[in-house]
Amino acid sequence: AALPQPHVLYVGTDHPDALAELEMAALSQLTLANPNPEVRTACEELAQTEPHVSFVPSCVTGAGADPSLHVLSLPGLSGLSAPRDLLELFPGVQVLSETPVTGVDLAAVVADAKASVMRIDLPGAEARVLRQLQDLPADLAPAHVFLRLPGAALYDMPDDDLTLAEFERDSAYSIRAQSNADPDFAE
Repeated sequence: AALPQPHVLYVGTDHPDALAELEMAALSQLTLANPNPEVRTACEELAQTEPHVSFVPSCVTGAGADPSLHVLSLPGLSGLSAPRDLLELFPGVQVLSETPVTGVDLAAVVADAKASVMRIDLPGAEARVLRQLQDLPADLAPAHVFLRLPGAALYDMPDDDLTLAEFERDSAYSIRAQSNADPDFAE
């Protein structure tokens, strides 16, 4: 029997071209929750031309939490935390703007999306997204979550007491695998 086609929810700031590794034909649906104004047009165009793609131009940090997005010249490095050592690691990267973005509840996005797989790639918002993930009802929670974390000194990360060990202990999720193929952004 064939495996079911997954519905993927991407929470991040990168250009949709960065998701090329996903075989679009193998997906039932792709939902892009991306607040980055630099890639908004590309996300909108993809959602208009691909019937299985939807776009949420908001940041999954919780309703009423309207943070600032630090927009960088490499969209996938943009995040809610200001870059610190990142600019030394990537000397050609420039800060384009610090832009207020609209926060939305993860529950609202997944209620519409019914995603089976979620990828979180949003520097500075990881703890906020993981806390919301813990609070989701089981019928809305994605079965698999992939989390990309920047190295400790790359961004001015918010002080947060949520560790991955605590998240794993307090949720239905467990860490099945880790990749340090990119030492600056562990997955």
